[in-house]
Amino acid sequence: MEKIIREYRTTPASFDLTGAHPGVDWKGNKNMELCLQTVMESDIDWLALPEEELAKLVKLPEGTRVTRLFYKAFLSTYNPYLEEFGDYDHCDFPDAMARQMADYENMHGVISGVFIQVCAAFIYPNGYEDECYVMAGKTFRPGRHYVNDKLIITDKPKQERGPSPRKGKPYYEGSPNIGKLLNKAIHNQDWKNPYSLPLQNPDWPLRPNELTTLYDIAVGDITLTIFLGQRGKPPVEKYMVIDSKAFPKKLKEKLLADDLEGKLNDIASMKIVADMTIDGEPLRMERIHVLPNEDEEAWYPPVPLKWNTCNLSIHWRADHYTNSDNRIYARPCTEASKEHPNIVKGKPMVLRNLTGGELFPDPIVLDYNNDGLTFQYGKCQYTITPDEPFLSDEKGMNYTSFVLSIYLKLI
Repeated sequence: MEKIIREYRTTPASFDLTGAHPGVDWKGNKNMELCLQTVMESDIDWLALPEEELAKLVKLPEGTRVTRLFYKAFLSTYNPYLEEFGDYDHCDFPDAMARQMADYENMHGVISGVFIQVCAAFIYPNGYEDECYVMAGKTFRPGRHYVNDKLIITDKPKQERGPSPRKGKPYYEGSPNIGKLLNKAIHNQDWKNPYSLPLQNPDWPLRPNELTTLYDIAVGDITLTIFLGQRGKPPVEKYMVIDSKAFPKKLKEKLLADDLEGKLNDIASMKIVADMTIDGEPLRMERIHVLPNEDEEAWYPPVPLKWNTCNLSIHWRADHYTNSDNRIYARPCTEASKEHPNIVKGKPMVLRNLTGGELFPDPIVLDYNNDGLTFQYGKCQYTITPDEPFLSDEKGMNYTSFVLSIYLKLI
């Protein structure tokens, strides 16, 4: 982490903690006292934790300035929303929160816990400023609370949790790489349901109403053929054929058996081919998954980002009245990808529900890099950059003219 520039404060401020010691001379709300006591008894080095989390961000661009390390605190009650309570420089925590909690009077229901986030503020070499990058978070619940001065115990015996489907272990009992590959294959992809399959593709551009018709008439079973590939090679070796209803259980069982026998040591890619019947005609769709993730960029690319969102806007004009409607797609593995739908190679950026969207075909993403994005629009391909957007021909309907624009932006 020598390539980053540290500009944050490391000297703690002084706080008058008279009346703010939990279990000693607390003068504030009793439920906040219980929460604070749970935080302070957690055996966490609050001064060192943000530094440890910062050290994990090994792909920050050289020259990134870290202007602040801090904690954000949220109060939880018995409604589904967290209430933001405050933020504190990492060197002042938890004393600063204790002082604020002891003086806090604006209560909105019974406080049942506190959620603590470890955050940092960055300024990247390209000038983009992230004032609150969340590095980690943890909820602290005392297991008891007061209601009208009556102590209510809410602790329950701990129950054994099932295996997590999001990690290579313990969900997958074999080697971590095969577990990660399996989880990539099942992540956000329900092969059992035709409605979840990417029937739209560059070779068959369809409008939303046409896609709906195909979904409605999809019949028969979906058969999955699994192919595996060695590191650095495409997945061309046929591994097994299963019914989609048996996915991923049957695939996991066979992978685990072969993995434990040492047959999959060099496997780093998987292709899943789905065969189905649409209105009596065969249709084949496929997905390819690779480890390591060679087809995606790192979370923080080694060069400054030139764009992280693709904005689709439809502008319309009727007489002297003008307006527009827009939709944002995010470039994968950027901060924007947490807030907006991600672009996916081979899939459309859907214009559905945009005013006038039915007049234009959905642009289909073909490729993208740090400089620009290539997409198919109708029968033609276009490449746009942050400086050179796309502007469609004008189309009309009901005495109104419409124009589609597609441009890249860094937000």
